[in-house]
Amino acid sequence: LAQDTAKAIRILFNDGIVPESSGYFKPRYELYPSAKNVIDELMSVRGKHLFLDIETDSEFGLKCIGYNLGSDTISVVPIIDYNYKWAYAELLHIIRAFSVAAQHNTLVSHNGSGFDWIVLPWRYKMMLGNSFYDTMLAMHRCYPDVEKSLGHGTSLWTNEPFHKDEGSMSYGSFADMRQLMQYCGKDVYTMMLIKRAIDAHAKTIPGLQDSIAQVMAAIPAYLKMTLLGIHYKQEILDATMAENDQLMMQYNRIINFLIGEKAIKELNRTSKKSVAGSPQKCVNYFHGMLGYPVVAKSPKTGNPSLAKKAIYKLKIALGKHELENPVLDFCISYREVAKESGSLKFVHWKA
Repeated sequence: LAQDTAKAIRILFNDGIVPESSGYFKPRYELYPSAKNVIDELMSVRGKHLFLDIETDSEFGLKCIGYNLGSDTISVVPIIDYNYKWAYAELLHIIRAFSVAAQHNTLVSHNGSGFDWIVLPWRYKMMLGNSFYDTMLAMHRCYPDVEKSLGHGTSLWTNEPFHKDEGSMSYGSFADMRQLMQYCGKDVYTMMLIKRAIDAHAKTIPGLQDSIAQVMAAIPAYLKMTLLGIHYKQEILDATMAENDQLMMQYNRIINFLIGEKAIKELNRTSKKSVAGSPQKCVNYFHGMLGYPVVAKSPKTGNPSLAKKAIYKLKIALGKHELENPVLDFCISYREVAKESGSLKFVHWKA
């Protein structure tokens, strides 16, 4: 709200005209560039920032790649045309050139660690390097509580108009193909402006540059783990699950003892689940029987809720009134252990 208000004031003091974003250049978009120019640029540039954005279909079929390597031009390279055929005879050489550029430059994408940098090596066997910059992660270090999509980032950091509704979902004509490439190019440009703004902002906050650098340094390890899995010992996994089962049984026994037999019978009229494992029973007990203040409501029903984070809000609310209830503490402990057990039920990859 503060940023949007400041932007509105700047526009008002500029006679209602939206000022141009302070950025690298007025973008020139080159759609469907020649294969030779793409390969030559990608193979020759070293030590720069490779700003990259990809567009795919619902099956992760790569439609186009937009990129910039520090020139005054944003290039958008189609991978398949609207007939789902190779867009270039030299396509394999182009993919190889992108891989070489990614290994010799700092790869910059928005949510790259959650999509682009997973899809490219997973589906297209593209080797990446060890130097990454994810503008979404950097934005999170600046403002942890705000929305971080590229559209939100463009609104927050730049004066560029909203363009996230311009991407064509259809891909059955040359017009569709061109529209998608234009959209991809705008993604690259706004991402460049966002990084420039974040870099300037980080210099004004003590420790923020180091914080951003720390999260970027962690990206390679997480990418490798996501793509290759992790080693684990089955006996330790089994022992942890067994211990968690015993803990949850004990937490339930303690909760039932503290609540009392009469109250438990009343709560069991609605469900046979344990109190800790049933958000509705928690509501009935803490709000209905004990009269604790309601801290959250269901967005669907409008009724009191103690699901997910709401139970922590109740703990904080009681603490402000210097109230303690061990039942609440054991319910939280139960949920934490249950969450851990749920996370350990992952798909086992076989060599």
